[in-house]
Amino acid sequence: MKQKSTQILITLLLSVLIVSAGPVCRKSFPAPSGKWYTKADSNGNYHFFNDAVSTGPVVMKGISMTGFETGTRLSGAGAGYWLFQPQSGTASDSQALVENVMQTLVVDWTANIVRIPFCGSAWLQNYKLTGYGAFSNNPISYRDWIDTAVCKAAELGATVILDNHLWAIGPQSGTSLNVGMEDGCTGINNIGGVNSCAPHDWYGQYTSNRTGKTYNQGDDSGVWQCAIANADGITLENALRGINKEHFLNLWYELAVRYKDSSYVFFELFNEPYQRLSAAFGKTYGDNIPDGSYNWADWATLMNDAINVIRGVGNNNIILVSGLDWNYDYLGNETTSNTGPIGTPSLLKWKAVQNIAYAFHPYQHGSCCGSIGYSSDLSKTDPYQSAYCLFPPTDKAGNGLASFSQTPIFGTLCDSSGYGTTVNKKSPPCQWAPNAKKPGQTTPGLCAGDRDTCDGLSYTACSAASLNWVSPSTGGWSKYVLPMNKYGPLVATEFGTFDCSSPFISSFLSWCGQFGVSYTAWALWPQNSGGPGQGACGYPSIMTPSAGTSDGFGKGSNNCQTLAGCSALLQPLSFAGPLIKADIKAGKSYTIPSPTFVLLRYSLGGDRPSQTTHQTLSATRITGPR
Repeated sequence: MKQKSTQILITLLLSVLIVSAGPVCRKSFPAPSGKWYTKADSNGNYHFFNDAVSTGPVVMKGISMTGFETGTRLSGAGAGYWLFQPQSGTASDSQALVENVMQTLVVDWTANIVRIPFCGSAWLQNYKLTGYGAFSNNPISYRDWIDTAVCKAAELGATVILDNHLWAIGPQSGTSLNVGMEDGCTGINNIGGVNSCAPHDWYGQYTSNRTGKTYNQGDDSGVWQCAIANADGITLENALRGINKEHFLNLWYELAVRYKDSSYVFFELFNEPYQRLSAAFGKTYGDNIPDGSYNWADWATLMNDAINVIRGVGNNNIILVSGLDWNYDYLGNETTSNTGPIGTPSLLKWKAVQNIAYAFHPYQHGSCCGSIGYSSDLSKTDPYQSAYCLFPPTDKAGNGLASFSQTPIFGTLCDSSGYGTTVNKKSPPCQWAPNAKKPGQTTPGLCAGDRDTCDGLSYTACSAASLNWVSPSTGGWSKYVLPMNKYGPLVATEFGTFDCSSPFISSFLSWCGQFGVSYTAWALWPQNSGGPGQGACGYPSIMTPSAGTSDGFGKGSNNCQTLAGCSALLQPLSFAGPLIKADIKAGKSYTIPSPTFVLLRYSLGGDRPSQTTHQTLSATRITGPR
């Protein structure tokens, strides 16, 4: 018995040593300088600091990659090999391609941060990449595959965000529309006849160093089971179904130990948590629940438990908490007693914990409501696009009409396939749009932004509001997100438009600059063949699609097998992409406004976060995948 106990102890110690090894890098290099931490400024607003980088606050600006988290189930496309597999078909060549992508982003685009989405269940099972189709040479483990990007960023002195983007999910518990909650895969999305539903949640056998248990015995480590990107998201209900929370915490334990000494690795706990009624399985999405019904208590407990697990192993890296409603909302419905942390700060059980930041995803979901343009940007002065498609032309039934305008991608017209309408609370705060108008309006000019707040304001009132974005009373991002900077820095880990238009992006970058908000733009797709409707503009991607070869994934002469080819390939896609690249290059410092200036803005009519003006909310339900 004693000998058996000794053997068990040795095994456990070895497993701890293995998981404690740190990132697996292909070569050695000096560790990046200093440590990242968060601190409040003189106005009580939090920012990122690194004394070896700057004496003042640093704004993180960069790109969100895509690929590592995705791939068609049951195929060799898993973990992005369909994006990063060169024609030679060896793992070492593929790793070099990933390194070239990272170097292009950090050197050419001057990004100081790159977001790396990954599949949590694939990381736990340590999925074995075997290539795509006929390519099966030199399989590589998933953790080493992720570390290819992590290590190259560290070598270049850049920070990465490890984003728990999704995990394998089995079918939802019910099959009927709006009967219960969506707690699993909806069966709606499929690629080549293969749907997004794994055999069960968190597929893949692994042994946890946190619990000592072995899970999912018999699952094949060489089978990819994570959904294709953006096909099925992860609901809060799925995170809490069965023993899924145990898997979730096991994941963050392993990651916390592996990267404990890597301050340049940030952790994004849960990409886009949301709540929605059950789907008609394989047919139709359920309705979003009212924001007054969000389960903030369970959200807070899940985030707090993950934070405690990470800090429990001595890891003090930056942790990004994600809001509800697809990682956007921190307020909910202020007219009810069930509000998010902006209205109920006691939800933030981790307020005393250092180095916590808050992620959010502002998207303009309305698209193709007006002219986009091919060689010149028509969207910035278009009467409907310049108001963020908040007031689009409609048919008699009230459905938005697609403009079928030419986009920056030759031969691709803007047709709005697959997208909903622009959501009020995810819109900019109030701003006067001199060229904008509603259908039927004869004289241009209106107050664009969150319709609950801005619609109908006069030029004078709207102009005053636009000078007071610090106030939640101006709506949109300033109401549902900005007050969280009293608790930690803000990072838009995704943002974009679905039609290549520029006005929403211009407003967002201006807002970020005013408040020192960090961001990673969605998304880098090295061989971008695009999303529904308007191709690459509809993914959305900020990179120009490659003509490529007949395989459609850009493996022609301009590809990332060489650094020069990668630099030629990863060019910004008009008209949003060049704005983002220019803003990244413009600098990463932030000048803290004096407290007197902030108080003056409040005196001009702005409410403090604790005095948010009640607004009438839209009764429109938003349905669809996001």
